[in-house]
Amino acid sequence: PRISGHKEGINVLKEEKQKKGFLYNISNIEYTQFEKINLQKVLTSDTSKYPANTNILFADLNEIKKVVLSNPLPGLEINLKNNVFVKDANGKVVQKKAGRLESMMQNIADSIQDYKNEKIKKEDKKDLKTFLILNNRNKTISTTKNAFIEGHDFFETPQKCFYDVLNNYHDLLGNFCKMQMPPMPDIKEFLLKGPSFICKMNPMIGPLYSIICQKIKGGEFFQGSEMQLEIAEVLIENLSLKGSLIIETPLIKNSKKDIYNTSSCVLTNVKIKNSGIDANYKNIYWQNKIKRNQFFKIILEENSQFYAANVEFINTQEIIVPANHKMFILRQNNKVIYKTEKL
Repeated sequence: PRISGHKEGINVLKEEKQKKGFLYNISNIEYTQFEKINLQKVLTSDTSKYPANTNILFADLNEIKKVVLSNPLPGLEINLKNNVFVKDANGKVVQKKAGRLESMMQNIADSIQDYKNEKIKKEDKKDLKTFLILNNRNKTISTTKNAFIEGHDFFETPQKCFYDVLNNYHDLLGNFCKMQMPPMPDIKEFLLKGPSFICKMNPMIGPLYSIICQKIKGGEFFQGSEMQLEIAEVLIENLSLKGSLIIETPLIKNSKKDIYNTSSCVLTNVKIKNSGIDANYKNIYWQNKIKRNQFFKIILEENSQFYAANVEFINTQEIIVPANHKMFILRQNNKVIYKTEKL
């Protein structure tokens, strides 16, 4: 649902009366239009019965190609939200309202309508060409419109957005990847003491949870630990992480564009122990500006592979796997074996 008092639009069922019959579609009403169409009183409760507009659009591209010919700029409106200083006809500097012309992509749905001879009933709504997909707020909408000021509302700040991101990682790692996770702090504790864990993954690792949970399976994430994965091809099974783990696959430079390399990493029954993030430092977590006391980092150069199984990495270690090489770190006969081969 939309949260009252914040700059969020709503989704509604739109009905247009015709000379004969009615036109129906799911439409978006931006918050800047509420006062104009007298919706303010309806939307004053803490939460709204209307779902929040999330700027996520699923569309039949063939249908969209047709309707943009007649409606290339849907939902046009002037958003007068700022004051600017300009010179009037006499050269005097004056302050005036200024704004921008906005087009709302969701309102392309206003050109995809169903004609009905009579008013539709509740059960008929599911048969319309336009539709809504509902999900939890923290998985669909988390905006950064305001700087965080201590003592003020944290909603729509970068800190709150990052908190929502970590909530989703907690859900992913705990409920899908089946890792034991430290509890998520409430937002006040998060702002005061910082996060209970840090996780950052490049979307190319999934991005679907159903794909990621095939690549990260089981294990334990200790309080205050950090895992950053800048890699697509990875398999992490039964990881014990106490500290910081960073896996990087730098972009490959070529004459046309930067491309991700196809390096891979496999960690099986690996324990990582280091002092990790310096929690006493003024880290800016949402900007990934973090000071670490210690860390374990793997850097995979172009077309390289790294395999580690049944071993423990303690304190700061940085491993660089050369391009077109395969590196093994394994435990055999109570000994740790390091081996590098050319691919």
